[in-house]
Amino acid sequence: MHYTPDATSHEAFVRRVEALRKDRGMNVPKLANLLGEAESTIKNMLYKGTTPNRDRLVALAMALDTTVEYLAAGYGPAHDHEGSPVSLIVHSLQELAMEQGLLPPDDEASRSIGSHLSHITLPIPYIQQFGLSAQHTRAALVDTDVMAPIVERGTTILVDVADRKPSEGLFIVVHHGSALIRSVSLTNAGFMLMTTREMNTAIKLDLAPADPNDPLQPRLLGRLKAKFRMDPV
Repeated sequence: MHYTPDATSHEAFVRRVEALRKDRGMNVPKLANLLGEAESTIKNMLYKGTTPNRDRLVALAMALDTTVEYLAAGYGPAHDHEGSPVSLIVHSLQELAMEQGLLPPDDEASRSIGSHLSHITLPIPYIQQFGLSAQHTRAALVDTDVMAPIVERGTTILVDVADRKPSEGLFIVVHHGSALIRSVSLTNAGFMLMTTREMNTAIKLDLAPADPNDPLQPRLLGRLKAKFRMDPV
């Protein structure tokens, strides 16, 4: 097999890693956590020209659901065949909002979140039964009971980050600097964001805000498509 210098350059390697990392919804701290490496090690590899050794390259390929040959030389498909399992990092709701660009990055929050980060591997047919695709599926851990008993604390949820069109259902919402789970309901006043707690006030969802980036304006991050509890084995 002949590999071209352009394909095997460090710059090409970094482009492939960065594309796969973003496709997987991983920021650098999450990738470092998944690899069991210091964040500085990953940054040196990506941005300062440090060449990964064999063991690190193998671990990186596994974390990004690709092959060593693709990372090193750009040969073959970026991902395994269509039936391959999907590996997802389990985010907190807040970190998921940061990863999607709906909240500004927060290094302190990332470090505290990283203490419980883990990942799950799910078969493609499993996520497809919920109408999900590997590209747009994210996993998150629920850390609040405001939507109980519909969604309880400790539940792992699968979110379609491409589904942000308001309609009846459960969504992750970013509002006032926080990521929340809310029920979107259509009322005579328009679409409202609601919880299962009677004391919580419903919030109107403006479908055509004057400033879509206004942090005081609730924004939909994605629709909750599936939920389950990850019991220890």
